[in-house]
Amino acid sequence: MGPDYEAAEQSLPESWAFELEQQAQQREQDRALWWQQFQDPVLDQLVQQALTQNLELQAQFIRIDSARAQLGLASAERFPTIGYQAEASRERLPGTALPVDNEVIQELIQSTYNTFNVSATLSYELDLWGRVARQREGAAASLRQSAYDYESARLTLIADVVTTYIEWRTVVAQYQNQLAIVADYEHALSLQLSRFEYGEAPELAVQQARTELASARAELPGLRAQRSAYESALALLVGLNPQQVFDQFADDWDHARLADLDTTHQLPNLMPADLMQRRPDILAAEEALRAATAQVGVAEADRLPRVSIQGFFGSVATDHSDLFTSQSRAWGLTGNLSGPLIDFGRLETAAQSADLQRQQAVIQYQATVNGAYIEVRDALNLYTFQQQRYQAINEQLQSVERQLQMLEDAFELGMVSFLEVLDARRGVAQASQAQLAARGQLLSAQATLFKALGGGWQTRTG
Repeated sequence: MGPDYEAAEQSLPESWAFELEQQAQQREQDRALWWQQFQDPVLDQLVQQALTQNLELQAQFIRIDSARAQLGLASAERFPTIGYQAEASRERLPGTALPVDNEVIQELIQSTYNTFNVSATLSYELDLWGRVARQREGAAASLRQSAYDYESARLTLIADVVTTYIEWRTVVAQYQNQLAIVADYEHALSLQLSRFEYGEAPELAVQQARTELASARAELPGLRAQRSAYESALALLVGLNPQQVFDQFADDWDHARLADLDTTHQLPNLMPADLMQRRPDILAAEEALRAATAQVGVAEADRLPRVSIQGFFGSVATDHSDLFTSQSRAWGLTGNLSGPLIDFGRLETAAQSADLQRQQAVIQYQATVNGAYIEVRDALNLYTFQQQRYQAINEQLQSVERQLQMLEDAFELGMVSFLEVLDARRGVAQASQAQLAARGQLLSAQATLFKALGGGWQTRTG
């Protein structure tokens, strides 16, 4: 009973509506270990720790076992139930139980006797309308949905660990860079104090140097606060406290740098239709639709009569020594037909509810597919734009560093004021911090694209 599941038609574009700029020799990436492409051993360990210790992922895995148990129950419904029964009783039949008003006859009738019964029983429902088959079909789809939900949760967890780690590395790099900026301003202040003592620099230059130093130092507390927040977030994802994270990875922690993370990946050779087989959330939504479709058949079959068979075969005797003899054999076979007659619309409403749930699953599946397409498109655009931004900021940093060098040379010759040199140093400091932020954002955009594509990709060929 009920409709058979048919895959929904999806009208996705042929391409992502823009040209992929970089071409490279085709190479297959390992989707299961996509985070290893960043080539960071500390990140690899953190991801493995999260996959082992994260409580939400463990709960999702238990849901798979629960769905598997439900499938086993639905599969068992296809077979008969075979049981056993053993009974021993002692009864007294009184003479007054019969309508005979004669004491002599009553005394002859009354008796006390034993009964022993050992038998095997069988009960089986004929699945005439496919109700049991639809139940098993729905349970199997729910199991697959749970497995895909687990893969989706696993992918999200890995992406969260990767992006949080990148953000932490970015803040650490910015903090270390800011310390270098502070040291540079301290050196500049020391030089201006020496010049002032010898009458070679005005007091204004000293105050300007002090102001720039104070401004640089004021950036440090905010960076420390950000670093602490990312450490806590990372520890929560991997199932440890922040101190345990640092203790466990102490040997490698200080050696990993933001600059060491690989950003040399090409854009993917992947068209929108390929998402249907790559994204676990799409696959899970499809299985949810399949399960909802099967439940329509179950609800419709419940409105029809059920035919079942019950039987037994055993041995009955008044003395236990007579059990299992040929004279004590007993058997029985019963056919049963039952069904609803008047239920005041309960089963009809249940069937309508099941069909409405199927319609909801259709809409949810379509929304998941469309959302995945938009997510990947946005991630591709973001990754492309972050590459362009990172390149532009690198060029800006090179330009301001060259400008600072020229101004320092001119200052030594007395051609420019110290204020101009400080302005140039401020520009270099800002550009260097922006360059670190842009690199971190590029790495995060790459991780986001990995996740959006279901983990990893195949590069485009020329």
